[in-house]
Amino acid sequence: MRKFNKTLVLIIAAVLILTLSISFFPDVASAPLEEGSTELSYQEQLPQDGDQIATLETNLGNIKIRLFATEAPKTVENFEKLAKAGFYDGLKFHRVIKGFMIQTGDPLSKDEDPSNDGTGGPGYAFEDEFSPELQNISYAVAMANSGPNTNGSQFFINEVANHHLDNVHTVFGQVYRGQEIVRKIADSPTDTTNHPLTEVFINKLTISGYDSSIEQISEDNSSSTSSSWVSSFFKIMLWILLGLAAVLVGLLIFAKIKLGKKKAPPSLPKKNRKKKKKKYGRMKKHKR
Repeated sequence: MRKFNKTLVLIIAAVLILTLSISFFPDVASAPLEEGSTELSYQEQLPQDGDQIATLETNLGNIKIRLFATEAPKTVENFEKLAKAGFYDGLKFHRVIKGFMIQTGDPLSKDEDPSNDGTGGPGYAFEDEFSPELQNISYAVAMANSGPNTNGSQFFINEVANHHLDNVHTVFGQVYRGQEIVRKIADSPTDTTNHPLTEVFINKLTISGYDSSIEQISEDNSSSTSSSWVSSFFKIMLWILLGLAAVLVGLLIFAKIKLGKKKAPPSLPKKNRKKKKKKYGRMKKHKR
């Protein structure tokens, strides 16, 4: 029984230690990473105040893109012109390939006939723009085309690095927020033509100037929502563990009380103990 009691005490101690650890865990988990822990390329860096950005409001969430007007001026100018005219609003992601890219920008994707998706455009074409600074890395935004200098309105977002597309498709942007939305779209089930079985579309595409103060507020709100959910989860876990500890303490007390009631009877003194009779006597030799 002593062994049982020791086991219970060890379990209770372990539960209490785990409970205390969990109560501090949310603070550790939400701690920011050290700045400069990874060196980002020019393309991967956050926009600076005043830089042009695009916001894709999709039915699965928002994607924010830094636009490279210096490296791809004609492409960005065309993209902004179409966006401000509402050209991209309501267009579907008509081609989705997990582990590769997601594509949109075809006005024909608005109709109910998926067979013609990928063949439409704004009615004109313009030349490619390549820069050594910009490559088809993960979450890079590039123009779709049908050959050299055939850019129009269709574009794609790389889910992974696709360097075989460098100097073939003009890179003009980089997703700096909403990468998880890109992955979510890429995970969409598709048919044999890579068309999503459930529609994924752009509700609205807007162009604006980057403002770090507004972006920080937005990021803080998003982080606080996430951390409050995490905090609630850990509070529930904390109460469950405390309840478990209370049950174990109760069991230990109950076991001790029960043990106290069942006392072993006192042993008789030695003089009162009866000597055991031998079952068999000494074997006697018979006389002949």
